[in-house]
Amino acid sequence: MKNVKFAVQLLVEGFSYQEILEIARKVESLGFDILTMPDHFYPMMLPRRENVLESWVTIASLLRDTNKLMIGPLVTCTAYRYPSVLAKMVASLDHISSGRVNFGIGAGWYEEEYIGYGIPFPKPKVRMEMLREAIMIIKKMWTEEKATFEGKYFKIKDAVCFPKPHQKPYPPIMIGTGGEKYGLRVAAELADKWNWFGSPETYRRKVDILMNYCKEVERDFDEITLTWTGRIVVVGNEREKEEIAKKYLWRNITPQEYVERNIVGTEEEVIDKINYFIDELGVREFYTSFTKGTSITELERISRILL
Repeated sequence: MKNVKFAVQLLVEGFSYQEILEIARKVESLGFDILTMPDHFYPMMLPRRENVLESWVTIASLLRDTNKLMIGPLVTCTAYRYPSVLAKMVASLDHISSGRVNFGIGAGWYEEEYIGYGIPFPKPKVRMEMLREAIMIIKKMWTEEKATFEGKYFKIKDAVCFPKPHQKPYPPIMIGTGGEKYGLRVAAELADKWNWFGSPETYRRKVDILMNYCKEVERDFDEITLTWTGRIVVVGNEREKEEIAKKYLWRNITPQEYVERNIVGTEEEVIDKINYFIDELGVREFYTSFTKGTSITELERISRILL
């Protein structure tokens, strides 16, 4: 599909690095454009003793061990690394990889993880304000010779960041948020790309709110690339669709709700839903989830009909 990118969001919990690398190389060989992963210290779906490799260390290793994939966190958590340090990390990786960092950032939500690692977990409004300040610092670090910023939560003075990112003026900043009161306003002001999930109806509501915030902050809505994340699964019939829904079901939703929130169906159904997201909602990047127990066959089917 022209002017549309397809990505794999690899939930790394339960995988060794060698397994992650094998998946990454398969994703690359199939023709996907981007590989992302969560920025978490704890598993979200598996028992606590399962492997969860630190995201930025893993991303750096994968950029070394692959050739053309854009790689990064779907959203890195603002509170886990001081913004100036994160800016330096990303600039260095983008320089080393000749411009292959896919940079996503968000306000963070996994309270248990924060508490476990001794990181303060403020209210949503504060986390969103921190996200806004962090992005402002990161942009300054990437574009100015000496960056100075003094906010409510973060400050830097004459901070130097060389080399600058390989991508110019900097790696596009993707903000992952659906927060209708604060988050989408931050995205309207500062995002180059925006990421969210859900059914077409849910996604449309978020897009409409984002569009209204763009008017408020006097930002051209068309400057923001819209991206969607979920699971894309091509099946042969209704029975397979039900089996997939039951297999990946989590967080107390019904199989029907799972199908509605994701892109699951026959080749024709998947293509129709993808086209609806493209033509009616303006989506330009699709991130399909890959978890422990997912078959590579799912990715092969996607690549055959979409890439």
